[in-house]
Amino acid sequence: MIVGFALGLSPLASQAFGAGNFARVGSLLERQLLIHLLIVVPIIILLWGSAEAMLIAFKQPPALAALAGEYLFWRLPAVPFIAVAEDLSMFLKGKW
Repeated sequence: MIVGFALGLSPLASQAFGAGNFARVGSLLERQLLIHLLIVVPIIILLWGSAEAMLIAFKQPPALAALAGEYLFWRLPAVPFIAVAEDLSMFLKGKW
């Protein structure tokens, strides 16, 4: 989800940069960061927080579901930073 939402930034920022509208480039980055941090990251945190229960509901072995749930639980604090890193990466990879 993070990469999918971040992919929209590059063409829009490139177009704004090509038009010489540098303020728009900055506002696009700010908007992308807000979308990720206010919408996408909470959804991912909810999904990852309930991963063990979802895996068990999909008939996965309980031991495997417990390990996957524990792994994702410890990865939760990194999700906002992954989102910001992906946004900045897409922004800096722009074709300008």
